[in-house]
Amino acid sequence: MTISQKWKYFEMLVRMGFKEIDISFPSASDTEFDFTRKIVETPEMVPDDVWLQVLSPCRKEHIRRTVDSVSGAKNAILSLYIAASDNFLETIFGLSQQQVLEQAVESVAYARSITKDDPRQKNTRWNLMFSPEAFSDTDPEYSVRLCEAVKEAWGPTVEDPMILNLPATVEMASPNVFADQVEIFCRSITDKDKVIVSLHPHNDRGCAGIDPGIDLSNLKSIKAVFEECTQMKIPARMPYSGDAVFIAYSGSHQDAINKAFNRMKKSQQPRWKVPYLAIDPKDIGATYESVIRVNSQSGKGGVAWTLSRHLQIDIDLPKGLQLAFSKTVKSLSESLARTLSPSEISDLFLQTYHVLSKDPRICSAGAVSTSAAGKKVDATVFISGEIHRLSGSGRDVLEAAENAIANGIEGGGMRFELHHRTLVAGNGAIRGVAIVEAVDATGKSSWGANMSDNLDERD
Repeated sequence: MTISQKWKYFEMLVRMGFKEIDISFPSASDTEFDFTRKIVETPEMVPDDVWLQVLSPCRKEHIRRTVDSVSGAKNAILSLYIAASDNFLETIFGLSQQQVLEQAVESVAYARSITKDDPRQKNTRWNLMFSPEAFSDTDPEYSVRLCEAVKEAWGPTVEDPMILNLPATVEMASPNVFADQVEIFCRSITDKDKVIVSLHPHNDRGCAGIDPGIDLSNLKSIKAVFEECTQMKIPARMPYSGDAVFIAYSGSHQDAINKAFNRMKKSQQPRWKVPYLAIDPKDIGATYESVIRVNSQSGKGGVAWTLSRHLQIDIDLPKGLQLAFSKTVKSLSESLARTLSPSEISDLFLQTYHVLSKDPRICSAGAVSTSAAGKKVDATVFISGEIHRLSGSGRDVLEAAENAIANGIEGGGMRFELHHRTLVAGNGAIRGVAIVEAVDATGKSSWGANMSDNLDERD
């Protein structure tokens, strides 16, 4: 990363609430060193309760450069590491365990002499983090012996405990084995009130569920900064931050999610308990629109979910309508060989059932009151290439329509069932929707819908 990218990244970490931030490897390059100096020398850049952490191997020339980079900071953590596993010692360094221990102790003693024991550094509060690199591949007894020697060389106190960091070495040990290794270490290390044991799992395997105390409520923004500054892309299925991590494609999954949301909506004390969604996506800045992706595998639950969210229909659509419309959606998805967007599904619903437009098969239709408790329906309809003029009366619009069809169309006995819903328009206006199921003599259902501010006009 460039200095400007690092700067932006640091500001994001501060906003998230991190109190110990590993900012650089100052001895590795001038860019790393210069960035560290810029952070330290910029007034009010670092909050008083934030520690700047800088990384260095256990080599004197690197330690000197690292300390110089952070000199003048209010709080500084010098992070020293040395490989401790037999594999590293034999393959890379050609050193014995005792030789590595002596190098670590010498390095820590030198670091102490130019930091907390140096009067010129009195304005900085110094601490040490020591990492036996490749901890999970290291003999547990040697890890403890090495850290005990380093601890004695640094001289931590109860007020300023040092940090002993245990790296998982890119998950070389399975989570249960790593946990046992950590437990053995914690039981064996002395002066427990003078040390903080820190774990360093390279990709957090086995650690889900631990509250980091970090503000992740806008993970989308955090992801954007990460990708911009590091030039690395977050995979779509990456836990929590991936674009597709919450998406359910399976029809059974979608139906379960839809039912769970409906149950929570009706509950007086809603509690997050949704199958296939361990957390509420909104808690990390995601939207519910990213939860269900409608495709040819989707059932009525996924389609109903999308309509209720995109059209803001207040309660469930009739199950029969959900089933009928889901078949229409599947057909379109299969023909296009892709998923459908919420707007495509909503438009398809409005067009299929003529919610916002007049059904072209109905040339004219009207209802008038014949008495305090009666309605009369007159309509002209186009069916199978023929025009039919219909008229009928009844206690309400539905009964009048039923009688009109029975009187005007041979074999046209129909039974109607009316459902009222409300729809919130884009401008916030609330409109009524009348949904009608028409069942013919064979039991076959057809559906229609109409939107109007007038109840009689809708019906």
